[in-house]
Amino acid sequence: MSSTSKIRGFSLVENLGSLILVLLLVVFVFSVYPQASLAIKQVEHIEVATALGNKILEERINKKFSDIQTETGTQTHTIIQRNNSVSTAYDYNLSVTSLNDKLKNLTLVMSWQDRNQPRTLTLQTIVFKKTE
Repeated sequence: MSSTSKIRGFSLVENLGSLILVLLLVVFVFSVYPQASLAIKQVEHIEVATALGNKILEERINKKFSDIQTETGTQTHTIIQRNNSVSTAYDYNLSVTSLNDKLKNLTLVMSWQDRNQPRTLTLQTIVFKKTE
């Protein structure tokens, strides 16, 4: 009795199909990476602007109540990555509105350029006059 054995394996069509699926997956991953990298950089700018804005507001809150005035200025933040420094200028505009003789509304608008696009962040707080 002789037995014939067939050699089993994947056909050429199955191999090509799996290769196409793998290539599509690689293309998808590499197309998403730059977008994720840009989103991370945008979040970093927002974090820096928030930290600088909070610092500015805290400095003004700690002033004497009558000395809190409307002002503008620029804060520069430098990031060093791979022996390369990148500086970003964050302009700010602090608007002070008296609500009454014991309350002031402080609105701080931080603005900067991100990839030649203007970005802004607004922080707001109310300060009350401490009784002495």
